[in-house]
Amino acid sequence: MKKVFFLTILVVSISCSSNKEIFTAQNFSEEPISTILSMNAHSVIRNSETVVEIVDEGTAYYTVKEAKTIYDKSNKELAELVIFYDQLRKIEYIKANILDKEGKIIKSFTEDDAFDYSAGDGFSFFSDNRVKVLGLYHNSFPYTVEFEYKMKYDGTMFLPTWYPQMPGQSVTKASLKVIDKTGNGVRFFSKNLKDTVKVNYVDGNKELSWDVNFLTAKEREVLGPPAQEILPVVMIAPTKFEIENSYGDASNWKDFGKWYYELGEGSRVLSNEAKREVLSKIEGLTDEKQIVYALYNYLQTKTRYVSIQLGLGGWKPFPAEYVYENEYGDCKALTNYMLAILEEAGIKSNAVLIRNGISSPPMISEFSSNQFNHVILRVELSNGEVIWLECTSKYYPPGHIGGGNEGKEALMISENGGEIIKTPESSEAENVSATLSKIKIDADGTAELEATRKTKGIIQGDILNTLKPISEKAREEWLTRQLNFNDFNIVEASFDNIVNSKDESSYFFKLNLKDYVSQTSSRLFVPLNKLNAWYFKPEVQEKRNQEIWLPYLFTEEDISVFELPSGYEIESIPKNFRVDKNFGNYSVDYSMSEEGEVVLTRKLMITSKRLPADSYDDFRDFFTAITQSDNNNLVLVRTE
Repeated sequence: MKKVFFLTILVVSISCSSNKEIFTAQNFSEEPISTILSMNAHSVIRNSETVVEIVDEGTAYYTVKEAKTIYDKSNKELAELVIFYDQLRKIEYIKANILDKEGKIIKSFTEDDAFDYSAGDGFSFFSDNRVKVLGLYHNSFPYTVEFEYKMKYDGTMFLPTWYPQMPGQSVTKASLKVIDKTGNGVRFFSKNLKDTVKVNYVDGNKELSWDVNFLTAKEREVLGPPAQEILPVVMIAPTKFEIENSYGDASNWKDFGKWYYELGEGSRVLSNEAKREVLSKIEGLTDEKQIVYALYNYLQTKTRYVSIQLGLGGWKPFPAEYVYENEYGDCKALTNYMLAILEEAGIKSNAVLIRNGISSPPMISEFSSNQFNHVILRVELSNGEVIWLECTSKYYPPGHIGGGNEGKEALMISENGGEIIKTPESSEAENVSATLSKIKIDADGTAELEATRKTKGIIQGDILNTLKPISEKAREEWLTRQLNFNDFNIVEASFDNIVNSKDESSYFFKLNLKDYVSQTSSRLFVPLNKLNAWYFKPEVQEKRNQEIWLPYLFTEEDISVFELPSGYEIESIPKNFRVDKNFGNYSVDYSMSEEGEVVLTRKLMITSKRLPADSYDDFRDFFTAITQSDNNNLVLVRTE
């Protein structure tokens, strides 16, 4: 089956003010660019000035001026000015210029030249998110774009994060200035910056400023950390904030969590009709765990997930009664509804704010601020047992929260406020793909294959989310895409056991393989692990600088039984092989059954997600050896 590691790419949206010249009396011809800054760079920031002005608890202004030289047309997105906005973030103006390699303006733009699109994600039911895109394209390289824009923030909870550099980009100079006119104090967290913050007081206002100069281009290495972990960054957050007449304190997690809790007060009230329906689902049940399981199944059956992205609706949950009547909600609303029906059953639970994403960077627990994009539920039974629920999934078993939520620090919400906790993380023994296959080889090089694959944990969750919502025909099409055979047809496939059981799911398929075996006049070359082979050989790196980040721990177990054609005998078979590292192990054994069949028994375990940079050569050798072993052949020779 095909293997995929999810690589994370940092996307930074940047843009530009309103005279033709944006940076006056500055030379943006190609000539002044340092050769060092040009090395390995797709673009160079010539100058970038970002100003965040916090006027009061509910108002802030964000201004960006930037000049950037683009080197080649293979990175078209570098010439696109992309600005997201909504009812809480309004664009005041945009202006931009294209400059040729001599630094002369050849074309100018304003906001009227930008295309305006809905920034909906394809499944948001309510959304006011929009995006303006200004294409600053030119056919002669290198060339420079300069731009300026200004935005008004109605609410200071969502202050922007400063990324002065993108992957593959060098920087001549860039600066950030934060002007705090509130007197409440603005807070910040910085990372990967050489210089510390400068603090000044101008006209009685506190100003914080950062400068970066002469940054060479940096790329994310293979399976390296998210770009946010390796590039310079400054996060800013208010002490006190206001959003649509809702006032909060973000100076610590307890008060931030209390604001979120109070935002949902009064939203967990159920009508008598809803209460009767809930209680009917648990009639006769006395065990708390069975009650939780029954009500979670009720939630999954009754409701569906839709995204709500309207102003404060990005945070405030819809009332439980709304979800009951309309049978849909976003992560906040569905979690809130589940909390309400559990409360009706006498079981305590807590919403947990989290940064979802299997490759997203971890939250900064020492910096209380808006770092979340998702909500899940933590249920604690009277005996102390904890059950986690992903309320947006119609298919996860209880206790499964998905790889994007596992092993992360998050903020648990209660009437007492917020508390940093860590979500559970599944082990390699809990994330399992186990395949039992029987391959019958014919002398003409064709083969018949039957296989059953069982999945558990995160792997099971991915299968459930992929296959449960789609038709049988679409499932077979999915199966076809997963297989590494060139010429085959599916004789039979059964997905009846793709169930949201806590234990496992499984599916079965039978194939006719038309060119499975390579052959000469007297020999057959039989692939021994074509069904589940790795084809992953990490590139050679002279010096590895970044850690290795893997998505999750897992185990693969394979037993393949080969029925050999009559008139042939084994000429050669690979030797048993094993490799052990401190981050995983792999073994493959070959044996003969009493019926004269060749039996392959294979096991791969990844036992560590974070590997230091100096283990890269071991990691590369490990997967190179696995790829070689997985692609070994059994050689049969004709006896007749």
